[in-house]
Amino acid sequence: MRLHELLLASVVALAPLTAHGSDTQTRYRASFQHESQGKYAEALADIDGLTREQRSTYVYQLRRGWLLYLLARYWDSIEAYRAAIKLHPKAVEPRLGLMLPEMALLMWMDVLGTGKAALKLDPHNYLVNSRMAWANYNLGRYKQAEALYRKILIAYPSDVEMRVGLGWSLVKQGRYGTALAEFETVLEFAPDHASAQEGQTVSTEGA
Repeated sequence: MRLHELLLASVVALAPLTAHGSDTQTRYRASFQHESQGKYAEALADIDGLTREQRSTYVYQLRRGWLLYLLARYWDSIEAYRAAIKLHPKAVEPRLGLMLPEMALLMWMDVLGTGKAALKLDPHNYLVNSRMAWANYNLGRYKQAEALYRKILIAYPSDVEMRVGLGWSLVKQGRYGTALAEFETVLEFAPDHASAQEGQTVSTEGA
């Protein structure tokens, strides 16, 4: 569970205590409550009302990046996540966050660059590797995507999305027989998975 998810769960659980706490606590509590209600603009306004000193913290920049991403303000989100990285250069989570607006903007090379920096800190991070696999796929680097999907599946053999991603990476390389085996593996325990069904059809026709 990432920081914003953990804090959101904690704040929602403590909602009856809203009458107490410092201004900082009150604003963060309100922000997480608004987020839980899908009121992202209000959630951002809550923390943007903090003092200049309170806005100079890592957690503020990290949370701001997340809320800006939810509001589809992707360039502003990127700026906030980069500010968080400057405050904690060895932290993985702001780099994970940064990859989200980069993916939304289809900035695949930037996604790979951010991912490589994150992997230096956490080589086996699931989200980083999966997002880099997806970035490589979208760049037409199907061999690299295949390698990353296989790396993830060593640790998570039952991961449906990663195995389907592997299957499509193989399809794009014209390796229909190998791809078909991957899609059929998925369909054994996820028979209604639409992408796996499509991949099975494409692989069968291409073989």
